[in-house]
Amino acid sequence: MRERFHAAVLLLLLLAVAPLIMPLPDPALILMTCGEVAMSLAPCLPYLLGYEIQPAAVCCGGVRVLSNLALTAGDRRAVCNCLKQAAAYVQSLKEANIAALPASCATPMPFPSSSHADCNL
Repeated sequence: MRERFHAAVLLLLLLAVAPLIMPLPDPALILMTCGEVAMSLAPCLPYLLGYEIQPAAVCCGGVRVLSNLALTAGDRRAVCNCLKQAAAYVQSLKEANIAALPASCATPMPFPSSSHADCNL
């Protein structure tokens, strides 16, 4: 159990630091940076890693924020690309939980929920 806690802490740190070195999508297209996008979903990590069977309320709050910000096609593409980049740094994400996150939070996402999503849709 202690190893899982340490792994979760390490993943949170990676999510906090990785966006600082990732290229940022066109800033005119999105109101948040990739770091802010990743941090808004950081509370979802225990669910996305399979440690929890339901996402926490704070996780769903972050999902709602992202859903509300992705108003235009450019916004949706930018948020989707940020999420894909952040997911690339976390190897143990459960694809089924990624896909189920919007429904689990009762918040439809205006872009695909997958670590392998085509963000150009």
